Amino acid sequence: MIALLEDAGLSVWSEHHAHGLHTPYWWLKCLLGPRREDSPLVGLYHRFLTWDMMAKPRLTQFLERLLNPILGKSLVVYCRKPAGKDKG
Repeated sequence: MIALLEDAGLSVWSEHHAHGLHTPYWWLKCLLGPRREDSPLVGLYHRFLTWDMMAKPRLTQFLERLLNPILGKSLVVYCRKPAGKDKG
């Protein structure tokens, strides 16, 4: 991914992984069936994630920062476009 961005003329200056608390949710979904909506465990974890996003408790924010490098499901990349470089 980073090589593609750099090949496109962007300069990558930072990257990290995010959403470490979300990974177990997707493991459960895959284990029990991605299209199943009737799993109490998946529903409970979804409610937990929703609560976490809204309440932003310090404990889960700390846990997410701890888990992101290991379990982060999303790659966040920050790039700079050199001055004078237009898509063309």
